[in-house]
Amino acid sequence: MSIKKSKNKLWRYVLLEFIVGVCLFAVLTLPIFDYAKREILAYMQDPTPSNLEALRARRLEEQKLRVKVALPFGLAMLILLFPLCSEYKKTRTT
Repeated sequence: MSIKKSKNKLWRYVLLEFIVGVCLFAVLTLPIFDYAKREILAYMQDPTPSNLEALRARRLEEQKLRVKVALPFGLAMLILLFPLCSEYKKTRTT
């Protein structure tokens, strides 16, 4: 394979790794709107310990959901890292 094709392939892997990284960042940081809205409104209307516990439980559930959604993106980043490293080594040796 020529050096130019190898560098193009390397840049494709870098771009794909970047896109997956941005998706992972977005999944972990952007809020899920209206996920705990009912519990928030109930706590604002009646700030009792039971409503606070319900709100905390719902937020914990939201965090678990984020991890479930982010896990495939994290695995994709790791899987893409291996071909990226091998392509980088190919371009460095040629």
